[in-house]
Amino acid sequence: MCFYSGSDYHGTSWEWTAGSGYRDLPPALHDNVGSFVAGTDACFVNWDPKETRQVHNGDWRRAYGSDFGGRVDGVNGGTC
Repeated sequence: MCFYSGSDYHGTSWEWTAGSGYRDLPPALHDNVGSFVAGTDACFVNWDPKETRQVHNGDWRRAYGSDFGGRVDGVNGGTC
């Protein structure tokens, strides 16, 4: 799964794999995911207040910052 700080897959990027288990997003992406492309099922997590979003293999968002991307703290594999 690839995360980008900007919309349209621009800006700082970070790759996460399901085998990594739960990971907090790096500082440049914490509460600042502008777009993403999912290559696996995953659960996006915001801790305060606790919210989750299920993402499936093949999902993508070109403009996610004004949605949950502006609140996401971390990512975990599988289902929420």
